[in-house]
Amino acid sequence: MEEKNAEQGRDGRVWKALLRLVIKIGVVCAVAALLLHFVFGIFAVHTNDMYPAVRDGDLCITYRLSAYGYDQIIAYHHQGRTYFGRVVGLPGDVIDMDEEGNYTVNGNAPFETVYYETKSVQGSPVNYPYTVGEDELFVLCDLRDNGADSRSFGGIKTGDTDGGIVLLLRRRSW
Repeated sequence: MEEKNAEQGRDGRVWKALLRLVIKIGVVCAVAALLLHFVFGIFAVHTNDMYPAVRDGDLCITYRLSAYGYDQIIAYHHQGRTYFGRVVGLPGDVIDMDEEGNYTVNGNAPFETVYYETKSVQGSPVNYPYTVGEDELFVLCDLRDNGADSRSFGGIKTGDTDGGIVLLLRRRSW
């Protein structure tokens, strides 16, 4: 009889330990889901619009709670698609582009480590000089010949952004 009670007690302790483990795993999963939804974002890149900084196949982790600054690479949404671009204009900035492929921000040519020819996109509704609106960012791709960016559809609403890239995991070729 004592053996049966001892065995039942052991079984009860095992079930309690298993229940505690399941609860802990559930709490960790809930916290991770909240962090990934509200604080961080994970994106696989499927375009070369930001080449060479961000390449096709890269995995990007973004941080959504930081303020945006010049030259920061961000993830944003436009018409249901995720894009990546470099912030060149903040709210209130005036962006101008000329026919030679140069652009200015508030009358000054921004410093770029690598020079990218920047021309306005034909057929775009954006007229220059363009003043970046409140709660908007002006974003350009690094590979500006084929990139869809603010030259095509104007300022990006900050509510359509998914944060600045804080970690980039590069896929290696085989």
